[in-house]
Amino acid sequence: MSPTTYIEHFPSISRSQDSAELLVALLRELAKGRPVSRTTLAGILNWPDERIAAVLAQTASTEYDDDGNIIGHGLTLCETAHCFEIDGRLLYAWCALDTLMFPALLGCTARVSSRCAATGAPVSLTVSPVDIQAVEPADVAVSLVPPQETNDVRQSFCCHVHFFASTHVAQDWASKRPGLTIIGVREAFCVGQELNRQLLHPATPGNAMIAYNPVDIGFAARGSNSGERMPCRLRREVSDAPYTASRLAHDAGVSVHIVRDYVLRGLLRPARRTQSGHRLYDDHALERLRFVRTLFEAGVGLDELTRLCHALDGGGDAIEFLLCLRAQLAARRAALDVLDGHLEQMISAIGADTAKESARA
Repeated sequence: MSPTTYIEHFPSISRSQDSAELLVALLRELAKGRPVSRTTLAGILNWPDERIAAVLAQTASTEYDDDGNIIGHGLTLCETAHCFEIDGRLLYAWCALDTLMFPALLGCTARVSSRCAATGAPVSLTVSPVDIQAVEPADVAVSLVPPQETNDVRQSFCCHVHFFASTHVAQDWASKRPGLTIIGVREAFCVGQELNRQLLHPATPGNAMIAYNPVDIGFAARGSNSGERMPCRLRREVSDAPYTASRLAHDAGVSVHIVRDYVLRGLLRPARRTQSGHRLYDDHALERLRFVRTLFEAGVGLDELTRLCHALDGGGDAIEFLLCLRAQLAARRAALDVLDGHLEQMISAIGADTAKESARA
């Protein structure tokens, strides 16, 4: 099964919106290096205890301590073959693919170390939300199995997804175990990012272009003739604040968890709350959310986005941040242009070789 075919098969495994939201919230709490109580999860997600219990009951793989707190759910406090170090905290993952997916969900860079499932040789790499680096050995491979409908994902899937010191070693190992697919670690990273995309915002259309109103994302004109712009706080004077978190997420094409996470990070601010305490958002929040998501998908990290939004809301020099972002995007475009040139040369060279072989025939 190729990586593309694998991704096409994966969405057939049902995952409710609730389970996706709980997964990300739980990962981010486990990443702090301590057990997570159901009460903590209920407070983060603003869910009743019964809803938390119902979603957790959907999987048999979740690990608990003696007090009933969660200590493992993809990311775990219990030792496994896959070490996952973030911010100096040593954690573990259930499988190789988890280590490639979780940095994007956590918004941080992880140092991953494991061992080849066939030879025991050490494997290490650095995984950021957007790429992998420092891969040792250079030809690290990953095994995958077809996803299955089951409530025990660790037993049916994770136990078969390993790192290998090389593609050759992995293929030899897999030849004795029918049903496995072997791919390079960079291909596996791409598989993981696509699965993350489907998990977090399945409704987001690919390559969608969105136009932004500068006022709505945090800027207002200082004077009609001056041409100057000054940072201003996200406006809250819209009287009806028509968006609940669910509707805001739907209209922006993201999950509700992303909205809640951005509020916690200070990227979004509700316009007001209902008497029962539920947050309501206005049109400006929708514009801000779309703007931030587009920057994130262009490779801008969550820490940078947090600082930018703080500046846009009057907490710093927003012009400086925007100029830096433009410089970063210009550098990425330049790098892509160089890469495109290399690809064009390769295509031309292969075409010329093919033409010569055809002429000889």
